Amino acid sequence: MWFERGEIVHAVCEGLTGAGAFYKLLAWQGGTFSMEPGAAAPQKPIASGWQELLVEGCRLMDEAQRPE
Repeated sequence: MWFERGEIVHAVCEGLTGAGAFYKLLAWQGGTFSMEPGAAAPQKPIASGWQELLVEGCRLMDEAQRPE
């Protein structure tokens, strides 16, 4: 995941990129991370603010747990 001025601008996870990768990462139950200050995102496909991404990610996780 790449941040720029406090905003999420790119993410990559399990073959997904952008917001889809962010939502996949949000659902992880554990893991570790490291930071690399100054690392530039290879692209910036995420235009939504982090609040919108978080709310949408929570909605998607909630819907995924509902029985059909």
